[in-house]
Amino acid sequence: VVNAGPLVANMQLQVQGIPSAWVKIIPPVLNLNEGRSGVFSVRVNPPRNSESKAGVYQLHFVAISPNYPRETGTADVMLNVLPYNDFLVNGPTPRRISLSRSHPSDSSDIVILNNSNAPASFIVRSYDDANELNFAYKQDNGNLSQGQEMITIPAGNNNRIPIQVEAKKRPVVGLTSRMHHYYTTVTPSERPGDVQTLIGEVSVRPLINLIVLLLILLLFA
Repeated sequence: VVNAGPLVANMQLQVQGIPSAWVKIIPPVLNLNEGRSGVFSVRVNPPRNSESKAGVYQLHFVAISPNYPRETGTADVMLNVLPYNDFLVNGPTPRRISLSRSHPSDSSDIVILNNSNAPASFIVRSYDDANELNFAYKQDNGNLSQGQEMITIPAGNNNRIPIQVEAKKRPVVGLTSRMHHYYTTVTPSERPGDVQTLIGEVSVRPLINLIVLLLILLLFA
């Protein structure tokens, strides 16, 4: 900043185009004699949260002085805030569901939180090791998508995904319910190696269980 006027002046610098909390100006004031110049150091530090949206910002550096109230000096600069990736997955809720012949399917929810500063797409996939369960994902329009689901979440937002689970085989007779563990993986589409996995349980009840068998035996007895 150059004091090109005839007066000793206190110079201040303003940065427009980004939140003031991102900016630190050193020193806050320059006291310059006539014809002298000084240097402001501007440090820009966007916080690492979803409010620091990724993208290009047009910044305006405006020099002002109470000694020259009708004059300003300006300079423009481009700031490119790069995206970063951060997400969290919660669930399934409920963790355990129960299926039977009268209740052949049920659903459990997972929640994906996009904590990054840019929109992100995620691939959701559910499976069980024994391959005895079918999985479908309820979409906003009420339709079901099979296999896996891709969803895009804006920066700082979250999305709830209901996962519908159905048993491929429903036993007629069994002493106890059969327990299955299933896994739901959430993978960012641009970072296949950054996977988060959730574990749920499914109890498949037979039509005739141990209690029913005992009652039948007592009845015949």
